[in-house]
Formats: sequence, structure tokens, C-alpha cells
Amino acid sequence: MTTTQRSESINNQFKRHFGRKLTFLKFIEEFELAVNKFREKELYEDHKSKNFTPNVRVPSMPMPMDAVKEYTRTIYADFEEECLSQISCICELVTSNEDSHFYRVSPPEEFKVAYVTYNVSDYSLECFCRKFETFGILCMHGMKVLTHNKVLMLPSRYIQK
Repeated sequence: MTTTQRSESINNQFKRHFGRKLTFLKFIEEFELAVNKFREKELYEDHKSKNFTPNVRVPSMPMPMDAVKEYTRTIYADFEEECLSQISCICELVTSNEDSHFYRVSPPEEFKVAYVTYNVSDYSLECFCRKFETFGILCMHGMKVLTHNKVLMLPSRYIQK
């Protein structure tokens, strides 16, 4: 979650609970209620993540099976969406040398084309979309390149804890 997203999320929480004409005492009471609700929800989600494994929609694919063991339910849901999206992508080799390959990965929506550099020796990826660097989840473009190169297990460097 980026700083901007976190800020917007917090602002939305405040807007739900607070009116503009609250007294200071009422504001404190409402603030405590909001914080308690937030904490309860977080504890509930933590409990679900620790005690219940989400249903894997693609159990025949090794990458989601690796990810479901490592990620929280929310993060796993995002990862699984990326995994399902990569299935329909087209992966084309643009250039290549001994150490790395440069790919053009295009989903059915042609305007979302991304370019990925893949290092053969250490399975590292660098995607122009920067989803992994921004959100900590491997993007569909990177997954497609790994799959294209017959890397079926999720490299440990792409599991952030």
C-alpha cells in the first residue's frame, strides 16, 4: 500500500465516523470507537489468515500454491488475480544475450503492454509496470515471463514477508 493510498484510506475512515460539528469530547469518543472497530477487523483478518487457507482457484499451478502458504488472505487474493490475468497474456522475446532476455508482454487489452527484463542466471525480473517494487506482489507480466521460461515455482525473492 502506498503512502497516498494509506492516507486516502484513513481519510475515508474518518469521514465515515466524524461530522464537522462534533464537540471535542464527542470527537474523542467517536475516534476511540473507530479505532476499536479497526482493531477488531484487523484481529479478525489476522485470525482468518493464520487459521484458514483460502481456496486456490488454480490448484494445478505451482506459483499460487507457493503463494497461498506465505501471503495473507488479502495479499493472496491480489496475487491470484495477477496469476489468472497472466494466462491470457502473450509473451514475445524482443532481444536476448547470454545473461538476460527482454520481453514484450501484452494482455488482451493492447494498451497495457509491459516490457520485462529477465535475468537467466538468478531468475530476477524487472518489469516496467513496477508493481512488485510498489505493492510487493509479482505482476502478471513477470509471472508470464517466468512461466514462458519454464520457471514454475515462485522464486523466494518475490515473496515479501
